[in-house]
Amino acid sequence: MDAAKDRLMRRVTIGVTSLVAALMITADYGSHPHALSAVTRWWDAGKEWFLKPSEKELAELEKIRKEFNVRKVTEDDHEGTK
Repeated sequence: MDAAKDRLMRRVTIGVTSLVAALMITADYGSHPHALSAVTRWWDAGKEWFLKPSEKELAELEKIRKEFNVRKVTEDDHEGTK
């Protein structure tokens, strides 16, 4: 096999293997323990850690939300007087 076909075959194999691994980790096997339970727990914990905002970010978001609500209330008041 020539070098180009070998590289293509290697890349396709890596891609398919990665896809199958991701599907196996994210599949729903029910509530009972199974062979991938530990990996699934690790995967879920990693997703939660990565996607969950920190306390500082939550405080900043709450501050922005309060400022937005104050602006919205004042804009609604001004619209009512027109």
